[in-house]
Amino acid sequence: AAEPTALRYANRGALLYRLGKLQEALESYRKALELDSGLSKAKDDMAKLEAQLEEESLLPTSGEGKDDDFSPEERAAKIKELRNERQKYLDKKDWDKAIELHDKIIELDPTPLRYVNKGSMYYRMGNLEQAVENYRIALEMNPNLGRAKKDLQRLEAELAKKKVSAKSE
Repeated sequence: AAEPTALRYANRGALLYRLGKLQEALESYRKALELDSGLSKAKDDMAKLEAQLEEESLLPTSGEGKDDDFSPEERAAKIKELRNERQKYLDKKDWDKAIELHDKIIELDPTPLRYVNKGSMYYRMGNLEQAVENYRIALEMNPNLGRAKKDLQRLEAELAKKKVSAKSE
């Protein structure tokens, strides 16, 4: 409010988006572009946000178990609760229960890193196929995850080696 700039409005839009306040984020991006129409990142973000809002408006709402049932604060609290519970099972190395809880977290807020973490859990269980699948999902969501790319290559090589040794037996 003290010194409005296009970049500040764009940053505000990004923060509002992360908080789940999509309409307010869209308005901030619009204001940023009014002030400086050359902000290409803001244009891209606004286009993605508009597409997301349009897609969400076309989805049928069942009302049951949707993340729309939670405010951003409630969603964050639920994720924190699930993480704490999941950690107990990770400490016990009860991978099946940990993955079950992790899936609930992904259902609330799917992120590339969460799929990488799920892939890591499957790797620890010795399930290379599921590990590779989850790393691929993460990289589809964000192809710029350099560490995940390296891990995926390593996992695919290990899986190929495992299949070759299984065939030779």
